Amino acid sequence: MPSFRKQTDIIENDMVLGEDWVPEDLPEREAELSQMYEALSPATRGFTPDNMFLYGKAGQGKTAATRYALNDLQLFFEDEMDEDLTPVYVSCNELTSSYQVTGQLLVELDEDITERPNGHAPDILYSRLFGHLDEIGGTIVIVFDEIDAIGDDDQILYQIPRAHSNGKLEEAKVSFVGISNDFSFRDNLSPKVKDTLYDYVIDFPSYDSQQLRDILKRRAEIALADDVLDDGVIELCSAYAAKDEGSARQAINHLYKASKMAQTDGDHVVTTDHVETAHDILKRNHVMEGIRGLTPQNKYVLTAVTLLEVREETPARTGEVYPVYREIAESVGSEPLVQRRMRDHLQELSLHGQIALTSQSGGVKGGTYYVAELNTGLEATITVLSEIDEAMHEVAEDIRAIADMKGML
Repeated sequence: MPSFRKQTDIIENDMVLGEDWVPEDLPEREAELSQMYEALSPATRGFTPDNMFLYGKAGQGKTAATRYALNDLQLFFEDEMDEDLTPVYVSCNELTSSYQVTGQLLVELDEDITERPNGHAPDILYSRLFGHLDEIGGTIVIVFDEIDAIGDDDQILYQIPRAHSNGKLEEAKVSFVGISNDFSFRDNLSPKVKDTLYDYVIDFPSYDSQQLRDILKRRAEIALADDVLDDGVIELCSAYAAKDEGSARQAINHLYKASKMAQTDGDHVVTTDHVETAHDILKRNHVMEGIRGLTPQNKYVLTAVTLLEVREETPARTGEVYPVYREIAESVGSEPLVQRRMRDHLQELSLHGQIALTSQSGGVKGGTYYVAELNTGLEATITVLSEIDEAMHEVAEDIRAIADMKGML
C-alpha cells in the first residue's frame, strides 16, 4: 500500500517537470529561436517588434521558446532601454471569437476587471483595450496561445497591427505572437488580415528520439535525485513520445508519472516497469479527456467504429459504419441521425483524433470516398466508453467481450 511515511526522495523539484517551467537552454530549438530573436529585434532599437506565427504539434516547445525569448528580451530592456517591456499571455483554448479574446485581454491587463466584459459593442471593447495598452506604454508583446480556437473570427488580428495607423494607439508599441497547432490557420485568415500582417511564420518540427532523450536527461538532472533512474528509463519515455507525436511534454509526463509512482510506493529507483505502468495510465487519461467532451451522437459513432474494429471490418466506408451506428443509437433509446449527418460526426471525430479518415480511390468507377478506423488504443477506448457514459456501459462491455474472445486485449 502507498503511504506518505514510506515515500522516498526521488523527486527533488516537481516544478522542473511541470508545464510552466522554462529551461535555461533550448538547444533543440536554436534555429527557431534565431528567427524569433530576429522578429523581436526591432524592439531593441525602440521600434515595434514584428508579429509572429508559431506552428507545430503540441509539445514541440513553442510556448517554452516564446517565454524564453521574451524573458531574455525583458532582461535586455532592464539593462539597456529607458522604457518597459510588457509580455501579456492569453490562452485562447476556450475563447472562440475575437470579442472573447479582447475581453480576456482586458482581464489580463487590468487587475480591477475579474470577468470578461460582455454585452458591449465591439468598438467599445477595442477602445477600452487600446486605452489600457496606452496607459501601460512602452513595448507590449501579446502572446495568443492556441490562437486557432477563434476560427475565422480574426478581427483581433486586424485591429492590433492597424491600431497606430487608425489612431487608436499613441504611446504603446504593440505586436503579437500567435501560437497554433493548426498549420492551416494562417492560410484561412481573411484577406484583409493577411494584407495587414507583415509577420514571421516559424515552423516547429517534431522532436526525434535523440532530442527527446537529451531534453529528458537535462530535466532529470535538475528535478530528480542522483542515481534514481534505472537503465532504459529515459530511452523508454522518449520512445513512447517519439512513436506518438514527438512531444517533449509527453516524454516529460511519462518520466514525471513514473517517478511519482516509484516515490509514493517507497521504491528507491525508477524502473522501466514504472514507465510501462505510467504509459498505460497516461494513455487511458488521454483517451478519456478526448471522449469526455464528445456529444452523445459522437459517442455512438465512435462506438460503431470501435465495434467494427473488433470485428476486424475496418477501415470501413460510411455506408458500412451507418447501420452499426444506427443499431447502437437505437439500443440506448436515441433517435439515429440520417447517414449524411452521421458522416459529419465522423469528420468531427477525425478532427479530434479519435478516428482516422483516409481518402480512397473509387477505382474503375472513379471518384473518391473515405474510410474510417479507430485512431486511439482499443482497450482504453472501450474502457472509457464503458465508464464515462452509463447508457453506453452495456454496449461497451459487449464490445470488450468480443475483443477478449479474439485475443485483441
